Amino acid sequence: MNGNRFDKLKAMLTQVNALDPTAPGREALEARASGRTAGVTFDAVRTNIEALEARVALESLDAVRTGRGLDADKQFALEAIVMPYYRPVVDVLDDYIVTTQLTDTWKELGADARRQWTTDRLLAVGRINVPGIQYAGTGFIVGPGLLMTNRHVAGFFAEGLGTRVQFQAGAKAAVNFYHENRGTKSEALEVKKVRMIHPWWDMALLEVQGLPPTRKPLALSTADPATLAGRKVVVIGYPGYDPDGDAEFQRVQSRVFRDLYYVKRFQPGHFRARAAVESYGRSVNAVTHDCSTLGGNSGSAVIDVETGDVVGLHFGGTYLVANYAASPFDLAQDSRVVDAGVNFVAPVSPRADLYDPVWAQAAAGAPEAAAAGA
Repeated sequence: MNGNRFDKLKAMLTQVNALDPTAPGREALEARASGRTAGVTFDAVRTNIEALEARVALESLDAVRTGRGLDADKQFALEAIVMPYYRPVVDVLDDYIVTTQLTDTWKELGADARRQWTTDRLLAVGRINVPGIQYAGTGFIVGPGLLMTNRHVAGFFAEGLGTRVQFQAGAKAAVNFYHENRGTKSEALEVKKVRMIHPWWDMALLEVQGLPPTRKPLALSTADPATLAGRKVVVIGYPGYDPDGDAEFQRVQSRVFRDLYYVKRFQPGHFRARAAVESYGRSVNAVTHDCSTLGGNSGSAVIDVETGDVVGLHFGGTYLVANYAASPFDLAQDSRVVDAGVNFVAPVSPRADLYDPVWAQAAAGAPEAAAAGA
């Protein structure tokens, strides 16, 4: 295991408290390793963890804490057994989560009192499909007949920038709110218009018609992200197979996502601090989270578990480092996004100094110029 990868893994394990011997998860690992599984939920259905694997996982955690080296098996145990305990990937079936796949750390999300809360949010998230490509990404309802997704997702079927946008010649797109593992339901609605491709953020707005009243717009938080660090969040979207990465990453991906891709998943984690990341030739000041995601999660909603509001539009990530999202707090500072009808919780002061110049560039058809982050 190269030093850079080990350092990243150790930092991530520290971030999720996996290296704390008193943190949730250690007891479950020890029970599984000894065969004492009664009364302990360790996601046995999802990961089929055998006693030997659990023992390797425990040994791996101890090796990291004491500064000893890791062989390939111990590295795999940390990435594919320990990390998914703290950041699981949960199936959705019939508009609800498969609660047996929630680990102890997250079992509260499967409580009966949360069932309607969870279902309401799952109903608002769909998979964007494009004929000839099939899967483009994820989108979620943010206003009457209005869907938010990523600019790079819309790029599969749309062209232009700002509000001077249109479908590519002959292109079509639809959003299907199901595509669940083992699910039989389907509800697809045609994308009628591309309303906006944002010139700064990796964000696009699409118009769909025929949304039933059960599929309600999500509320987008306008809280300053600095006040949200450490909050529990959940990503809802459609993680797709990631062909990039080395053999070790491919092995971990296969295990964590159980070789199931492009289906609706519920992926809990924590909201983290801002970080600069390159997006369309610019450095943007994104918000971050540490949910277990893949490239197909592009356009997913990052939802605050406490308030139920969207706190991020997921647009990318770097394995073992961070996942990146556009903050609704920042989007709400652009009056053009507000005027489009996005369901923001509360108004915030507009930021013309940032957005007016890039919109002017988009209107003029000028090339995008690199600039400092927002």
